[in-house]
Amino acid sequence: MDSMMNQLEAQIGTQNDKIRNKGNYRELYALIESRRFSNIHHAKLQALWLEAHYGEAEAARGRPLGPVDKYRVRKKHPFPSTIWDGEQKSHCFKERTRTILRESYLKDPYPNPSRKRELAEATALTPTQVGNWFKNRRQRDRAAAAKHRAQSIGARQDLNEDRKPAVEEEDDLEISVFEEDDL
Repeated sequence: MDSMMNQLEAQIGTQNDKIRNKGNYRELYALIESRRFSNIHHAKLQALWLEAHYGEAEAARGRPLGPVDKYRVRKKHPFPSTIWDGEQKSHCFKERTRTILRESYLKDPYPNPSRKRELAEATALTPTQVGNWFKNRRQRDRAAAAKHRAQSIGARQDLNEDRKPAVEEEDDLEISVFEEDDL
């Protein structure tokens, strides 16, 4: 299998060089979409897929792509199933990873370093990424709680204003201030 993959990678590499020189990326897309690849090769092939689409977009625009342009290209041209395991990514992490982190967060929102390392191994993230995820989640929870408190206080104030009895108009009282000279 490895020798077959090496041959295919060599073919894709050769094709990629030809395609870049010609500016015809359709051949590369067809080659990548033509057969299923092992998960261990997905990252390299995904990079190649994006590089080709970025090159095509840059040629069409006549300028280098910025981050927003690259984002749009990725959204317009998702990976084919031959180089993608099919697991949806939301935000940054895959759903399985986020589920593991969420379950751990519910048990303990402040994991110690050894627990972060365990979660990093279970999720294929780094301990720093795990720590950042927990920190961001705590911040989001605090913000949501503050928003909820503000809304409930506002609702209570509205309720209290609705309950106040109507105040009848009182006669205007005139208050006079006398100075010592006036007396």
